[in-house]
Amino acid sequence: MKPIISKRLFLLLCIIGISFCDDVDLTFEAGEVRGFWESRERSGVITYLLVSDSNLIFYHYDKRNGCTTTENYLVKEIDEAGFFTVNKEGEGDQDRIFAISGNKNRVDVRDIDDSSDEIVKYFVTEITQVEVEDLAPECPDEEVFGTWKLDQMDREVYISISDQEIHVADFDNEQACYFFSTVVITLIDGNVFYFTVFNQNNEPTEEQAVLEVVDGVLKVSRTEEGVEIFEDYLPVEIDFSTLTPSCAIDFQ
Repeated sequence: MKPIISKRLFLLLCIIGISFCDDVDLTFEAGEVRGFWESRERSGVITYLLVSDSNLIFYHYDKRNGCTTTENYLVKEIDEAGFFTVNKEGEGDQDRIFAISGNKNRVDVRDIDDSSDEIVKYFVTEITQVEVEDLAPECPDEEVFGTWKLDQMDREVYISISDQEIHVADFDNEQACYFFSTVVITLIDGNVFYFTVFNQNNEPTEEQAVLEVVDGVLKVSRTEEGVEIFEDYLPVEIDFSTLTPSCAIDFQ
């Protein structure tokens, strides 16, 4: 029932002259809004929008960080007034409604379930959807950055993750000291981290790991010597400089 109530309320507020309906053309005609559009209203971010009968896809390209965040909504219903009832991937039965209307060479878009959301104007763009999807890697989940402790009773391992490096402190029970290492990240594409690892002969190997936070737990999946490894890490506040002593490394 929520979508029906939301649409009726939105129309009522527009009729009585509430300001957030200004400049919204509700005389929707099928086919006017479908296509690929571009908005530059957010500072440092270009948003591309695909409108079709089956999907609303927002591509937020962050020029400063050189990555893209994608929001993909499956269209459940389009009514004659230009209301798109959609469901975002991964959000279950939680529907949202966007009011989308054509206005000459642009479309006006508003998330009517968000009272703080303003009308965003999207204009015709020469770039294609394929070009946008190849424009930049997917932005990482900011939640993965920070310091974590391996959730295992028999091992004491800490990792500190930034967008450039992963620092590791691994406690050796036999020597009662910590081995420290640093992995340099070469690329981040969404939750996939690419990095270069050097073996004992100083030969580089390109490796990757999947890092994602689920219910506050950092889940890491990687391959080591052909074997898939799955690890869980819990958030922790610790200064690596307090982890002593450091193990001596014999290079002979």
